[in-house]
Parts: sequence; C-alpha cells; structure tokens
Amino acid sequence: MKGLGLGTALVSRIYAMYTSMYFSWYLYYFINSFFNPLQWSTCGNSWNTPSCVESTLYGHAGMNTTVNGTVPLQDVNTTHWVHPNVSSGRFASASEEFWRYNALDISNGLDDTGSIRWPLFGCLTFTYVTMYVMLFKGIRVTGKIWIEACGYALHSMGTSTGIANTISSHNQRSSNCCRVAMVLCIVDPLITIFCGLSIFTVLGHMAHVTGSKMDNFQSSGLNLAFSVLPEAVTYLPLSQLWSVLVFMTMMTLGLDTTVPSLEITQETIADQFPSLAKRRWLLLPIVFLPCFLLALPYTTQAGVYVLTLVDWYASVPPVMLFGVVECIVLAWVFGVHRLDKCTEEMYGQRIPKWLAFLMKYITPGLLVIIFGYAFYEYRPPKYGTYFYPEWATAIGWLISAFMIVPTPC
Repeated sequence: MKGLGLGTALVSRIYAMYTSMYFSWYLYYFINSFFNPLQWSTCGNSWNTPSCVESTLYGHAGMNTTVNGTVPLQDVNTTHWVHPNVSSGRFASASEEFWRYNALDISNGLDDTGSIRWPLFGCLTFTYVTMYVMLFKGIRVTGKIWIEACGYALHSMGTSTGIANTISSHNQRSSNCCRVAMVLCIVDPLITIFCGLSIFTVLGHMAHVTGSKMDNFQSSGLNLAFSVLPEAVTYLPLSQLWSVLVFMTMMTLGLDTTVPSLEITQETIADQFPSLAKRRWLLLPIVFLPCFLLALPYTTQAGVYVLTLVDWYASVPPVMLFGVVECIVLAWVFGVHRLDKCTEEMYGQRIPKWLAFLMKYITPGLLVIIFGYAFYEYRPPKYGTYFYPEWATAIGWLISAFMIVPTPC
C-alpha cells in the first residue's frame, strides 16, 4: 500500500503542475476580458491568418460572417487559401486563432521550443503565489469513446489519484461516506453532459453560420476548451461582463482542482518528516518551488505540446492501474467485511450488498478490460495535425513508468 500511495502522490504532483497551467491560461483570458471589443471576437489583428472566421451578431437579424474580418464568407474561394499554420480550405474562428497565435504563440512542434511567453510566466507565478497563500492560511477548497471517458471519470471524481482520500479526511467521523459517494457519481456525469452540450451547441452554431461542416473546424482537446468557451461569451450582451464572470468561475474551478493535488504532496512529505508539519513556511516552498520550476516549460511557445504529451501518458495508464489495485486491495485484501465494520462504526450502516459486489467484481473487472483495450488501441500522441516524434513518445512512456514503478513496494 505504501508504494500505491507513493504512486498516487506522484500522479497528483504531475497533475497539479499542468492543471496550474490551465489556471494560468484562464487568468490570461480573464485579464483580456477587460478589452472592448473582446480580442478573440474579431479578425484583422496582427496574429490572425487569412482563414480567420469572424461572426458578429446584429440584434435579431442573424449572423454576419466574414473571413479575416473583411470578406464575406460566401465570396471566398477556399481552394486558394495557403498559410503555414493553417491547412488549406479549413476555417478557424477568431477565438481559436486568439488561442493558438496570441495566447500560446504556438511553435511548429517540440523541436522548436521558442521562448518563454512572459505574460504566461507572470500568470503562472501569480497562480503559485495564490495557492501558497491559500495553503499557508489553511484554506480548504473543495467541490467538486470509453478509454478517454474512463480516464476523465477517474480524474474528475478524484479517485485513484488520492484527491478524494485527502478531501474526505476533512469530513466529520459520522459523515455518511456511502451517500456522498453515490451523490458524487450521479452529479459529476450530469455536469459533464451539461458542459458537453453547451460546448458543442456553440461549435455547431459556428458550423451553421459559416455554412461549413464540423470537420472543417480545427477545434479539439485544449483548442475546444479555449476557443469555443470564449466564442460563446461573444454572442451574449455585455460580453465583457460575462467573460469576466466565466473566466473567474473557471479560475476558481482550477484552484479547486490544483490545490488538493498539491495538498497530497504536502501531506505525504509531512507524514515522512513530522518535524516539517509544524513548519508550514518551510514545507510549502519545498512542495511549490519544484512544481513551479518544472511547470515553466509549459509557458514556452511549445508549452502546449509538452503539456499534451505529459497528459497523454500520465492521465490514463497509471491512474487506471491504480484504480484496479485500489479495488483489489480494498475489497479483497482489507476485505469488505472489515469495511462494513468501519462504516457501521462511523454512521451506523453497513455497505449495501450490491455495492460490495460492484467493488469486488464489476469495477475492477471493467477497469482491467478498459486498461487492456487502451493498450490494444494505443495510438501515438498528437496535437491537432502535429504528430510527436518517437523520442517524445519514449519520454512519455518513461513518465508513465516513473509513476507505476513504486506500486509493488
């Protein structure tokens, strides 16, 4: 179990490093929300390409869609579009181009790291200062395709990463953990479905007003989150106000995700070195400084490629394996009968038989099947149209191995 705990602590540490970058991007958008008009609502800026699609709402009269802010879309012969960063004949919304060519100032790949994006460096610094203050003052922030869905579920609910364990340790002893777990399992997917419907509604609307197919939009993964969401607020009245509120909400969610992950590392070190537990002023820099330094590559022009690579290999294989091991240890080694006694002592109820059956057979069985299928369907990582070189995938597998190796200990 000690090796499993160390493995989950490593996953949480790596997870915290790149989710802190998400907060930094949200902060960058939050700052840019005070511009009028919103910088991602128009084409014709210095970072825009000839493939930029701008949609402007005119009251109830519908959408006036232009390419690069000047030429009506229906008058454009897309077969003559050529740009080094955009595939011929493919549209990109103004919000997507703001994300790629302004916020990221994206390079051509891992071989071209470019320079540090100093605005993002400043945002990352602010992120870690904020989290340091929160943990130093003792503030607790809580809340909150099969392979990808399974990996997302394990992360979003904090299982197999130690987050749920750390947060639940702050509950009252008499808390009905079984009821809380079932509520979480219901609410989490409902929120996910709602967010998915919201995003694809906006994406479908953009495809409709441009007369294009969904495949013609270069939105996927991070592009989807940081181009469709900003696009949505441009359709609302008082778009600056809504943008401020939306990205303020996203920043609080980012802290809600990252702070517990860092708290796991803090608790792990404190358990091994009890003398540091009383010296938070010293313990927190030990936790934060290495994370901050290791997160700096994410602020470069190739940062999104680095983050995607780490996420590709750190988010699913180790976490899914830890989920299997945790189920086996809890249900078979520790035993459901002992767990029954614990829950009865805590809040006077035993674990339902159907839930015990799921823990012993169904959940680990499904995780093993999906884990095996993930390797069977393995594809090298890519970001948009960029495919990672072999040396990068080798580094990715080393990252996964680094987190899995301590498990048998």
